[in-house]
Amino acid sequence: MLLPPFFAAVQADKSVDAAKARLQANVRGYLRNGLKFDQKVIQAVHQDIVRETKIENEFKDEMRENVKEGHEVADKYRDAIVYEKSQEVYTPASKANGYWGNIHYNNPQQIMDRWVDAVEADRELGEEWREDIEEYARHTQQNHDITGDQIQAAWETNGRKAQEYGRKAFAEAQAMKRGHALAAS
Repeated sequence: MLLPPFFAAVQADKSVDAAKARLQANVRGYLRNGLKFDQKVIQAVHQDIVRETKIENEFKDEMRENVKEGHEVADKYRDAIVYEKSQEVYTPASKANGYWGNIHYNNPQQIMDRWVDAVEADRELGEEWREDIEEYARHTQQNHDITGDQIQAAWETNGRKAQEYGRKAFAEAQAMKRGHALAAS
């Protein structure tokens, strides 16, 4: 009569030991995969920052060049204005011209050529700015896509595993708690 309860107690001890081993394995799997996931995400973010810094530095170099060219364009406009003013001839109103004064320009084609040169340089610079901004945006988006892909790959390889191990560990802990509550009552 004493043997069946004894064997039941031994069997219960073995199932508790097995449950503890499963819980430990699940917690270990959760921590190991969670740490790997975190490391991969940190590495991806670090690489993102390195790439983004390179992209921004290249863009800043292009902006500096564009600003320098912008000063040259502004000089062309200034030169066109100065030249136009130098070619301006004013004839004041007098009795000889019927009290009609006038303003006319010497070398009107050269005046126009200077203005056209300034406007064309301005238009070309505007196109360079547009291209540089679009290239910066494209490179930035490509960088973010790479980072997103790296984090997604880390999730697929380790994040999901960590989540599954965590779910199993939680379920095992709840089962053990219910088992101990039943054994105590």
